[in-house]
Amino acid sequence: MEFVLEGYNDNSQLEGYFNVSVNNATSYATSRMSLPQSVSEVLLVGNDASGSSNLTAAVKDIRFWHIPSESDISAWTSEGISNAPLTHPVNGTESGLAMWLTPARQSEGIEVGDWARHRVVSSSAQLILPEGGYSLVPNPTDAWWADYQNDVPGPESVEFWMKLSALEASVVMSSDTWEISLDDAGLLTLEMQEDFTESSATSATAIDAGSWHHIAVVGEEHHIVKMYVDGMEVLSHQFGQAFRVPGQQPQGLSFGGTDSMNGHVDEVRVWSKSLTQEEIESNMYVRVETSTHSDLVFVEHFEESSPTDGTAVPTGVSSDGTVDPSWDASTYAYIGLDNVSETAVEVVQNVEYNALNDEFLLTFAESELYKFEDQVVTVEMDKTPSDELGNELASSLSWSYFFDRSPLKLSVHEWSTSFTLGESTTMTAQLFNESIEVTSFEIVDVPTWLDVHPMQGAIGPLGTVDIEIATTLDVDLGMHVADIRCIDPNFCQPPSNGAPAWCFGENLLVELDVVAEEMEFEFDDSSFSENMAIVARVMNGGFFSHDPEDVVLAYINGELRGVAKLDVGIDGQQFAFLTVHFDALLDSTTPIDFRVWDASRGITFTSVETSHQGSDATVFANSAGEQNYSVFDPLVLRTSNRVVQSIDLEEGWNWISFNVMDTRFDSGPDSVFHDLLGNLQEVRNKESVVSWEGNEFVNSSGLETNINDMYQVKLNESATLELSGLIPDRFEDAQSLQSGWQHLGYNAQRKLPINQALQHLADNAIATDGDIVKSRSHGFAVYVGEEWVGSLTHMEPDQGYKLFLGQEVDSLDVLVFPADAMIPGFDIRHEPATPDVWEQDVSELMTTSTAIVRIETTRPVHRSPHDVLGAFAEIDGEWTCVGQAFALSQDGDALYFLTTYTEGAMTDLTFKWYSDEEGQSFESDDHALFVADEMKGTLTDPFVLRFETPHVDLDQSSEAGRGGVPDGSVPCNANGKLQVSPSLVDNELEANVFVECAILSIDVVDVTGNKVTSLPLSDMGEVSCQGTPGQTVTCDVQHLASGMYRLVVRTEEGILVTPFVKAQ
Repeated sequence: MEFVLEGYNDNSQLEGYFNVSVNNATSYATSRMSLPQSVSEVLLVGNDASGSSNLTAAVKDIRFWHIPSESDISAWTSEGISNAPLTHPVNGTESGLAMWLTPARQSEGIEVGDWARHRVVSSSAQLILPEGGYSLVPNPTDAWWADYQNDVPGPESVEFWMKLSALEASVVMSSDTWEISLDDAGLLTLEMQEDFTESSATSATAIDAGSWHHIAVVGEEHHIVKMYVDGMEVLSHQFGQAFRVPGQQPQGLSFGGTDSMNGHVDEVRVWSKSLTQEEIESNMYVRVETSTHSDLVFVEHFEESSPTDGTAVPTGVSSDGTVDPSWDASTYAYIGLDNVSETAVEVVQNVEYNALNDEFLLTFAESELYKFEDQVVTVEMDKTPSDELGNELASSLSWSYFFDRSPLKLSVHEWSTSFTLGESTTMTAQLFNESIEVTSFEIVDVPTWLDVHPMQGAIGPLGTVDIEIATTLDVDLGMHVADIRCIDPNFCQPPSNGAPAWCFGENLLVELDVVAEEMEFEFDDSSFSENMAIVARVMNGGFFSHDPEDVVLAYINGELRGVAKLDVGIDGQQFAFLTVHFDALLDSTTPIDFRVWDASRGITFTSVETSHQGSDATVFANSAGEQNYSVFDPLVLRTSNRVVQSIDLEEGWNWISFNVMDTRFDSGPDSVFHDLLGNLQEVRNKESVVSWEGNEFVNSSGLETNINDMYQVKLNESATLELSGLIPDRFEDAQSLQSGWQHLGYNAQRKLPINQALQHLADNAIATDGDIVKSRSHGFAVYVGEEWVGSLTHMEPDQGYKLFLGQEVDSLDVLVFPADAMIPGFDIRHEPATPDVWEQDVSELMTTSTAIVRIETTRPVHRSPHDVLGAFAEIDGEWTCVGQAFALSQDGDALYFLTTYTEGAMTDLTFKWYSDEEGQSFESDDHALFVADEMKGTLTDPFVLRFETPHVDLDQSSEAGRGGVPDGSVPCNANGKLQVSPSLVDNELEANVFVECAILSIDVVDVTGNKVTSLPLSDMGEVSCQGTPGQTVTCDVQHLASGMYRLVVRTEEGILVTPFVKAQ
């Protein structure tokens, strides 16, 4: 103890007699003494010899210090404790300072406070990790193989620990199908490769060298595979097959070999199930064994250097058990708590002890926390902190932290739903800003099959915004999984070592199960006298089906006689209980043909093999019970890749192609198109023409039918052409290419985005800038900058195309469609949005031309994606619309990808332009000669059309322009009018709409013609006011700035406009 005083003796003389004692014991003659050890002892400071009388002195700065031990007492003189205290005062943070009492003058008088604060206890803390042992150093000349066998069907999970010695491109783990590789930026890539099928995905965050990281790869349903690094999901991708890794050489799971990583591997585990993120986080630091975890197929701890215990023998261990350099006994996958210097992840930078509140204050390494965002992390401090006095805690301390530092919070974190292909579904999530400052947000990792609005913006303090999510037309059959993140772009881990930045935020897991529309299979069984019962199982692609929506169909002599779903579940197996009806006299002993409708892909397999008791078997119509099928002994139906193609044909000209190997191809077009005879006029390919009159050939020039060509087919009326056959091989049946124009068949089975469908042309440098691909009715696209751009966005089965290649093409060059395009499936044919401003019938016009057009106007006119450019040709003495196109935005420019239809090789065209904003059309004085299969304009130098755009008073009505499009505002009828009351509006505008036709939209437009708000029909209530005058519409305009505006009401027949003024 030390203190500063100014005291007096009993005679009031300076430098009096001062003594200190404990419980009246002998006073201490020195300045050092032991402090009381229990509450029963009392410290007395006084003027008498025993120290029992009150001290007549002014005392301040009484400080109590801890002395490490008696052996160190000589160093703890008053000068050693606080050298020259009056000139070198302490500050309260010194080690060993237990208490510092000093008076302070307060408004209520003098109070004594303890100034000993925030004394630093220098200790170490780290993530809790169990003890470890040996680790494997992958050998570049000889791989280490895992040895196991997994008999449980379904996807697997693989996890392991790894520490890189250096960041360099290498292979981490491999098997015959799956591979994990690393690039020199620390990004991990998971790749699947089998039978010329390749698919890969790269992690969203990088790992560093010198630290241990836990890697987990999890296979889930519907071929979804996820990767986790240190418990955080960094990758989610849908591959072409389930994630399964065999455990036998030479195709199985291995580490090492050519291009292997430079580092260490430990704790390799293989699970026969899909691990959840919670399971990964809870087990990654825990030793697990196959004896205690039934789903654990294989584990290798690499703890033993000897193979005598029966564990897998690592590459670096000789047969006699000696260790070679591949084993590194000093490098632990798991760092023990007593070995702080080798902490696995240096997350905790410092630990402080606050004596006032008896609390530990932990400081975390900000640069490392991004790895644990949205996770609960346990931190432990051992019981021997290295403070200067050698104090020791009674036990180790641990804390759990939840790292959630982003102020953005989503109201939901998972959206799972199922819907039918062709429909759409939406959901709304609320994003909340819990900060007291304005926070920016951005929605990232959004797949093409989802629309999210808004994608970015800012939220005020403690504010919210609704995030609307809807499916797009790109969503296909099957399970679709996306991990959307809502981030603050100002709250990101900066990029390092070539790795991209990682932004914190909220995750929204989207799981959409898109199912095919259920087919209706009906027949009348009342005319059949007999029936037989069959219990069947279905095998698709080598696996038994577990889908209760699959349907088994039975046919006799081509007639449907039985239908049953696979909806009887017994012991995890699905059965169809099928009743087949037949006529005892006519059908007895007639073979039964089976078909299977696959609900998950929406297709009917027409080629079905039957087996019973392990042998091929033909099933005959028989009611006598000679063939008995039960759940113990079912009939097995095995589907093959023989499918049906149904092509819907319109009246007039069609461009079609085939995607099944129909056996009628060898017999020529008369056989292939036989079902259309009487309706069929003409079939063409690039070289040949075949014509019919009724059921008879008129001429034939050797036209061949095959899987690769495009055919132009002309019908008298709409019909359906059906073919059946095997799915073509993507390599053997690839289409040969040539320079210039060629007919292109699309022999794939699935609709794909055009850049994905034609990826082979880009990968092999066959396509060059300026190349063109076009369809008859879905637009065209131009190749520029390694991608296809234009109004043609997808390639679809049944459709035919024309392809132009500008450069010389090698005779061996072919077009190979992607592997996933060859998987049978069911696609809703979504017709692209086509303008219908002008009436257009081009079904009889065979040839097409294309143009990329930019328009210029004589006065500024607000542009809209709903503006339309139309082309007109004189046919039979009348001007007819022969093509129209919406505006497309391209690099900030509004361009029109215009397809025109003509009768002959060339046609002179005139043009009109419809302004959606102004509700009127304008004519151009320009005209142009369009030649078949030629294109006018390019993306960089478009064909320019100029339009006179005079001012038009929208309050005045005029007659409709050519084609029924208004050149001005047109009332619905003589009584059509629009009234706003009052004309000077504060917060709410009320309009009475007197019309006798349906209202399409209501907009508020400023004086420049720009649309400032738009009310969708859903916000207007029932406005289909057929013969009902006096409709009232209310508009919330409180957010508008003061000024002049116009209310624009668009109806089925025209536009009504009236002005109003927004008040201050």
